[in-house]
Amino acid sequence: MSRRDGRIRLLSKDLPRIVGTRDGFAFGVRSDPYPRVEVYRVTQDHGLAFLQRFGSFDQVSLGRNWTNDSALRYIWKDFPGDPAVPQIVVVERRVHTMPAIDVRGERVVKRIAGADQIAAWVEKGAPL
Repeated sequence: MSRRDGRIRLLSKDLPRIVGTRDGFAFGVRSDPYPRVEVYRVTQDHGLAFLQRFGSFDQVSLGRNWTNDSALRYIWKDFPGDPAVPQIVVVERRVHTMPAIDVRGERVVKRIAGADQIAAWVEKGAPL
């Protein structure tokens, strides 16, 4: 490994700690054809524009990259799944509204990841 490659690898390990904690920033490490680290600004507008290519949704979750509240809940913690973008997660839950909102029995009914897979699912009528 060259000295430059070693510095890139060290930086790529530190970058999530340095940059990943700042709102709206993303980072990437590329090696084609030379190793380098890229840092770029990502906004919720970029995320919404990306999602709009696939149609309209009842609910969307944008921002904070993989530490977004929905990603934490539906990919990493409560209902784990493969980290993939785009991804649709259909959930079922019992909601009681009196005397206050109470949600119980939440479960994932369907998870579709990948643009081609989502398109195929929609073409089939979005079966659950």
